[in-house]
Amino acid sequence: MTVDGDVSQDYMTRANVQRIVSIFDEARWNQGFPLRDPIYTYDNFLKAAAKFPYFCNESGVQGQSLDVACRRELASIFAHWGQETGKRDPSDGEFWTQALYWVQEIRCNGTNDQSCNYADGGWSRT
Repeated sequence: MTVDGDVSQDYMTRANVQRIVSIFDEARWNQGFPLRDPIYTYDNFLKAAAKFPYFCNESGVQGQSLDVACRRELASIFAHWGQETGKRDPSDGEFWTQALYWVQEIRCNGTNDQSCNYADGGWSRT
C-alpha cells in the first residue's frame, strides 16, 4: 500500500525515511551511485520511500530488528537497480557502483519499440 497524496512536505518525518537516513546517508548514496543519472537524487529516493511506509519499516523475521531488515531491503533494491539500470561497463569500475545509470529499461534505450512506451497502454496508462 502506498500513501495517498503528496509526501514532499513531510517525508523526512516518516519513520521509514528516518531509518534509511540513519543507515544510508547522502554521502553513501553519492559513493554508491557515482554514475547515476541526475534524475536519481537522494531526496527523490527518500520521497519515494515515504510513499511506501512499510519499506524499511517492518521485519518478517522473529527477533530481527527493523534496522537489520532495512539493511536487507536496501541491499535487495540496490542489487535490483544494478541489474535493471546499471551501465555494466567493466572499464567504469565495480558493477555495484554503476546502478541508476539508465533512466529507462536498457533494452529500450535509443529504440522506438512501442512496448517500451509504458505510458501508452495497459495499467500504467490507466
